[in-house]
Amino acid sequence: MSISHFAHYLSKVRAAISRSDSQSPGFLASALVRVLGLLRSPQNTSFAQTLGSHSQNSIFLYFERLISMRICILIIFFGFTTSSEACTCMSFPERIDSGDVNNQNLELFTGKIVSRKKKRFGSSRPFYVYTLAVNQKFTLKSSERKIKIISPTTSGECGYLFKVGEEYLISTSGINQKTGMRHTSICQRNALTKNASSEIELIQSMVENGS
Repeated sequence: MSISHFAHYLSKVRAAISRSDSQSPGFLASALVRVLGLLRSPQNTSFAQTLGSHSQNSIFLYFERLISMRICILIIFFGFTTSSEACTCMSFPERIDSGDVNNQNLELFTGKIVSRKKKRFGSSRPFYVYTLAVNQKFTLKSSERKIKIISPTTSGECGYLFKVGEEYLISTSGINQKTGMRHTSICQRNALTKNASSEIELIQSMVENGS
């Protein structure tokens, strides 16, 4: 087993881990599945066996320590993303329907994201505070032309990551008692207006007809 062969194999392991989504609550599982898939690959079988047969070799020991360290880091990260504040969406809505429009606990509107700031409220996890210029109010219970909404900073915590300068169809679930701002997440339907034209037409029609 040459150093060059080992380095080539190690680079594949690193690539397998790096391709896993670090914002996903399933980051650890995703990374390990990729690494195990790499180990089970027929083209790597002979190399893996050779590597195992030289368990006393200093290169193998280095490799073993490196993988152990990586797994420990992944476990620590996984522990954070699967805490009591981890995302627990039962589903991810793909579009707005008539039930959403009639839902008194849901506010629907369109607006352009003007700014984004990270803020921590007391001892809670950080949130992104978005300021947006309201375009179409629909079922929004506010007369303000600019409002603030909050969402967690990562998708692993259910945060919806809006881009400054873009216009969105937004769903909020009322005002958060701790922050005094409207809250939204990936558990609710949010989308660029250019990708939600049919939904906007449905909402507008129902609002105008008092449905």
